[in-house]
Amino acid sequence: MTYKEKLVKFVKLKRNHIKKFGFVYANHIDYKNIRSWPEEKCKTIFNKIVDKIMSYNGVGGLSDLTCPWCVYHGLENDPCLLCSYGKRYGKCEEKGSLYKEYAIVEVKRSLTNEIYRDMIHKINLQHELLRPDRKFDSKKYNVITYKEKLVKFVRLKGNRIKKFGFVYATYTDYKDIKSWSERRCERIYNYMVHRIMSSNEMKGFYGSTCPWCVYYSSNCASCSYSKRHGICATPNSSFDIYNTREVRESLTNKDYRDIINKIG
Repeated sequence: MTYKEKLVKFVKLKRNHIKKFGFVYANHIDYKNIRSWPEEKCKTIFNKIVDKIMSYNGVGGLSDLTCPWCVYHGLENDPCLLCSYGKRYGKCEEKGSLYKEYAIVEVKRSLTNEIYRDMIHKINLQHELLRPDRKFDSKKYNVITYKEKLVKFVRLKGNRIKKFGFVYATYTDYKDIKSWSERRCERIYNYMVHRIMSSNEMKGFYGSTCPWCVYYSSNCASCSYSKRHGICATPNSSFDIYNTREVRESLTNKDYRDIINKIG
């Protein structure tokens, strides 16, 4: 992950936090603006922000020390005059500026140093996840990766099916999922969660509740699960064996929501 993207991620996380209070902090134009800055400049800015946040007396609130634009233009004689954010939304201290809208007491108090530290942690975590040159150690960061979330989803679903005496997945299937890229697993998991949480129809054995169906876009001929267990629609496949009425009815939308909640 480049330092440009780290800064954009920081602004997005800050935006998401402020958005909870009903205010707009930044948008795609601001992200595009940051991406136009030199990489070395972004590295300097990001490291300065991180140093201030992680220092002993770590900053919080809406300090200029946590604003990429303030840090970028901080060495100028009249930084606010040259600030690209200020040109779009008005100088922060001017009446009617965007800053004046969201810089309310509740927002300032909510942006604690702990919140900022969590943002930096998430950025560093994503940086590690996207590194192709080494295996990500989730225990080091005390988090669960999206690969592990998908594996846990399959295990919990399998436990429900196991109550009826059937096998849904084995360690070979878990190993298969773990071989997928983290980015692909993130897209698959988030899609499944969205479908399960937004529609009561997601129950039983809908394709949207199967990581392999989502991964292979229901292309059964290419599906790695089908190669191990048989194409689902064919007689005597694993799916054909456990796809009984009792099992289908037991996998309600509430059950799937419970699985998602357990994964966290």
